[in-house]
Amino acid sequence: SVRNSTIEIFVRECMRRAALTAAQLITRHHRAATVLLYAAITSFAYALAYQITFGFRIPTAQMQVMVSTVLLLVVLRVASFASFRLDRTTWRFASTGDVLRLAGATLLGMLAFMALSQASSLHGQIPRVVILLEAGLTANLTAAVWLFYRLGYEYERTHREGNESKGVLIVGADEARHLLPRVIQRSACGYRLV
Repeated sequence: SVRNSTIEIFVRECMRRAALTAAQLITRHHRAATVLLYAAITSFAYALAYQITFGFRIPTAQMQVMVSTVLLLVVLRVASFASFRLDRTTWRFASTGDVLRLAGATLLGMLAFMALSQASSLHGQIPRVVILLEAGLTANLTAAVWLFYRLGYEYERTHREGNESKGVLIVGADEARHLLPRVIQRSACGYRLV
């Protein structure tokens, strides 16, 4: 019993340290890490779109098309995200405006990929439903990453600083009452909402 709880504490501490190290690396190399993550999300979404379209039994010819076009899609997607400056988005501050820019960037990448696949020898080989599904999956997965990062950041801040920070109660019904809690939760100001 004591040994199991010691192992559990050790595993929890190792996971916390690994998460902190990953967060520090992402902070230090934010743009590169962001680009790699967006490329991974796009690749995963593309493969999943093919799987869903063909009932998780992709024909060999379609598998070859998918493998030969994934790099083109990733390059177009990363370029469209960069053109909308999503590689510079601070995930913990992601807002409705960022989600709208994500939708625009995803649409731009999808249209570029569709146009290039229509103009090239790939005409008719990539099902349009795959392209549409990939765009939807990419946008949703990216937004989910932003959301989970933000929730994790706010959770870590509240639990890490729970004993060190002063409790604060906000009274009022004006616009500041809605904005102040967000500022307190997202910044290291030394206060926590009671």
